[in-house]
Amino acid sequence: MADALSIAASITGLLATASKICSALSGFVSSAIDAPDAAGAVLTTVEEMRLALEMVNQVVETVSSLPSARKALLRLDHIAITFSNCILTLSELESLVCFRDGVMHRLRWAWGEKKVLRLLPRLESQKTSLSLMVTVLLCQSEFEALEGRERLNAAVDQILQRDEGFAARIQHFDGSPEIEEKLVVVGDHDTKKTETLTSYTTNKFPTEYVPTVFDNYAVTVMIGDDPYTLGLINTDGQEDYDRLRPLDYAKTDVFLVFARIGLPSTYDSVEIKWVPEIQQHCPGVPFIIVGIKCDVDEESPSMKRMNLHDLNGSEALGEAMARRLGAVNYMECDIVSQYRLKGVFDEVGFPTLGEEKIS
Repeated sequence: MADALSIAASITGLLATASKICSALSGFVSSAIDAPDAAGAVLTTVEEMRLALEMVNQVVETVSSLPSARKALLRLDHIAITFSNCILTLSELESLVCFRDGVMHRLRWAWGEKKVLRLLPRLESQKTSLSLMVTVLLCQSEFEALEGRERLNAAVDQILQRDEGFAARIQHFDGSPEIEEKLVVVGDHDTKKTETLTSYTTNKFPTEYVPTVFDNYAVTVMIGDDPYTLGLINTDGQEDYDRLRPLDYAKTDVFLVFARIGLPSTYDSVEIKWVPEIQQHCPGVPFIIVGIKCDVDEESPSMKRMNLHDLNGSEALGEAMARRLGAVNYMECDIVSQYRLKGVFDEVGFPTLGEEKIS
């Protein structure tokens, strides 16, 4: 069975997200006149999923006392798939129903209702998988445990069949030796980490919603004439994930620390939060600071015409910060036009990375 501390940390993050969603939906359902039945259905499902997570959490706290034969019935990859899929679904749902001002109203619900309802089957499936884990570990008879395992296997297979992209990411990043270097991306929530990785791995900037989650990619870059495989780990910068995020840091070869060109607060966070965090958990691991330019959000036409070097001297400031913090390099790229984007990831592919710091 997977490490109990890792599972407990995952559950902590999931419970926090589920509670946030329940609070938003509960306020909407109770305050809106003739609130849509669909909103109540989603609220009920998320509440049931939260209860299932709490049950799993209680089992994890006493897992050491359970028979080894019973724990062996749960496959590590099935646990990873279930929790990863829960994170994907709850993160997407959170983006649809939780707003910065804390207010959900009919117009906002109508705007995202179809997307929310498409998540219901996934929530039901994940709730079932979590409940089956508890059944396998705690049921009285061996027959019931074996039956629960078969049902769990079927539920996980259903997850993989329904989402081929998710299945491919699990297969690409299952700890196999084909990954020659592990790269983890960190930064504030608004530094466009997910969009950057999507733009790089698909050669196209995403025009539709992309949920901010822990996500895995595997890509091959050419170093000279030789192929080199990078495992790319995307992390969520929100405070709700502060305890969960470091679980992805184990065995990291290189960190990319993102800042957003034009948002000084994200550069402050590099120095105040992100570099101290990665140095605490992974002392000595090399890191590159990356300034991200994303014109798609800029309203000013003049802003769109500006070259990377013209943005408030960001490159000079970034290089000075890199020297001060001991980064290997400071780089900038435009993820819409993809200017310099490939160069960022080619840089981390070099086996000599980390031997020298920017000077």
